[in-house]
Amino acid sequence: MQSISQQIFRVSAVAFVLTAMFSVCGCHNYVNPWIDETVDPDLITTASVEGFKTGDTTESALRTRDFKTTLVSPQDGTVSHFPLWWEDPFEDRGSHDGQFAMTWEDYFGMPYGFGRFIVNTIGVPVTAVVNPPVPQMGSDGITSEQRWAVDHDASWLPSGDTATPPDILEIGSIPSEAGQADG
Repeated sequence: MQSISQQIFRVSAVAFVLTAMFSVCGCHNYVNPWIDETVDPDLITTASVEGFKTGDTTESALRTRDFKTTLVSPQDGTVSHFPLWWEDPFEDRGSHDGQFAMTWEDYFGMPYGFGRFIVNTIGVPVTAVVNPPVPQMGSDGITSEQRWAVDHDASWLPSGDTATPPDILEIGSIPSEAGQADG
């Protein structure tokens, strides 16, 4: 049997070796989640912005192009999917403080999201009856008003409709306004 002093010495030696190893090998450039460390907008600039700031008022040459004008419209960015039975409204909503840092809402959302996941996992049959997998749902990246508040991104697509992936373009076609995302 080892004496208590030998056990304390061994534990201290292992702790010292691990501490030394992590301090030498560890990552020293880490992200601080409590401080918004994004780049200052004043530091982001382009040559045209700097030219405008200098007060250069010379007019650029007016160029006329000799080709036929065409209609250009944005593509619908809606992604079709089955109902999101484990969707968390805090993930869609986020905090509206304009900061990319952890706030009180994140600390509230962590246990809430875990509890919601457990309840939804146990209650999948009920959720599947309330939100059946047919018709499909679509997400366009914009939160929309649902039953109780502005909660989720997903909304029901028209019956039998599926969203076309945004990288597919039919040559010669003009996208209809009905297919455009609401926003």
